[in-house]
Amino acid sequence: MNEPEGCVLGRSWEWSPDMSRITRLSAVGLVAAVPFAAPLGAAPAEAKKTKKAITKIYRDCADGKINKKHKVKNLKRAKRTLPRDIKQYTGCSKALKKELRKRK
Repeated sequence: MNEPEGCVLGRSWEWSPDMSRITRLSAVGLVAAVPFAAPLGAAPAEAKKTKKAITKIYRDCADGKINKKHKVKNLKRAKRTLPRDIKQYTGCSKALKKELRKRK
């Protein structure tokens, strides 16, 4: 089975036969809403740049330190959208908080 795009650190998701109808409808609704998750006022090219910048931040802070310069707006968005597995298995959350405190 192919992993869904955006799957981080090899986690995959599969349908379960015991999922209730409401759960399935909620999952379908969530998947349908994903394309609209980009900022509404941002042009697609700008949203793509922001996504790349946030990915670079996640890679930079994986060791618990931020070594490169990043825009404050991208640091804030990276902190706000930090995936659960990155938050759990890296020091990214603390590094982002520390960097944002330094920049104020």
